[in-house]
Amino acid sequence: MTYRLLTVKDLAERWNCSKATIYKLNHFGEMPPAVRHGKRTIGWKPETIEQWETDHETPLR
Repeated sequence: MTYRLLTVKDLAERWNCSKATIYKLNHFGEMPPAVRHGKRTIGWKPETIEQWETDHETPLR
């Protein structure tokens, strides 16, 4: 199965917030943990974010 990870930029656009807000939510554990992709890149599996949005009220919507 191949999929594209959602980036910080993708989530910031999706939730209409800054990239810094995404980093803060991730740092404080207020969203699903990111998957490390390389040394400096993180992302999220689309199905993980979609399930989390379904189960929780997205903090920025």
